Amino acid sequence: LPVSDYAVSFETVEGIRRFDYLPAGKSFVLVEEKTPAGYGKAPDRLITVENTADIQRHRVLNQDSRLLISKCAKREGDQEEDIKELPGAELALYRADDRGELSQDDSHLAAQWISGTDGIYTEEDWVNGRIPKGYEAGDLKPHELKKLPSGIYYLAELKSPAYYSLMEPVRIQYSQEEQIQIVRAFNEAVKGELEVAKKDGQGQMLKGVLFELAAYKESQKNTPVFTMKISDHEGKIAVSDLPVGEIQEDGTIVPYQYRLKEITPPEGYASDMEIHTFQFQPDVHGVSYTYGQKAEETFNIVNEKTKIAIGKKEFGS
Repeated sequence: LPVSDYAVSFETVEGIRRFDYLPAGKSFVLVEEKTPAGYGKAPDRLITVENTADIQRHRVLNQDSRLLISKCAKREGDQEEDIKELPGAELALYRADDRGELSQDDSHLAAQWISGTDGIYTEEDWVNGRIPKGYEAGDLKPHELKKLPSGIYYLAELKSPAYYSLMEPVRIQYSQEEQIQIVRAFNEAVKGELEVAKKDGQGQMLKGVLFELAAYKESQKNTPVFTMKISDHEGKIAVSDLPVGEIQEDGTIVPYQYRLKEITPPEGYASDMEIHTFQFQPDVHGVSYTYGQKAEETFNIVNEKTKIAIGKKEFGS
């Protein structure tokens, strides 16, 4: 609808948009329909025209459009306010190709960084309102990208922190009109898998063995975190979904030390008296675990047949 029959609008030589002959006492909403490149859309503003001869001035502020990418560890039982930044992940943001799909090549690379290297939020940040919702002073900052062109992007993880598997790529629909857009991507701790094969001296599989498996913290080597009894199936033992370690407050993982002890040997064979110890590896020979891949540990344990020595002596000799 027209503002009034007499209202006019023009741009001054100073680059200011001016409106004359607006009806006094009326209220209008100033809406930004197109934003400058790289800036977020200014909020709508209610303006009331006062009955005065003075020129009324109003300022519209555009802020840099920002994409904040948060890398977090996924832990069971965490509430949203407990989720913290996970340092040490090598990440890359790629522009979508012409088909809207992920192409991990240099021509589509928009940014690359390592999580946890952007500093921490300070009390000064808090006082000045620079801390986004969900964070507080002392928290690691998420990575900030400014003035990205609107479009489809993919967040990919090139290398995960120790004992974490690579996340699957995350599709991001980004719009410059949003002043702040936060994307949270999660890493999951890799699960451990133990395989034990029981054999005799000739390499034949042995049945009917029982082991005790126990996990210990590095700082508490006398008290196990948990224990379990495991037995074989046709001479083989397989245990999956074992925790690789304890997740710390900052998201890093301290590995458990596992101990494997034979309790009941196969019938006719002597017990293996050795207590076997191991830790799951933080990666696969320097390469991060892929999504769904397990940290594997394998033992081949040999049992010797029970030997009975019978001797005969005369009474009293």
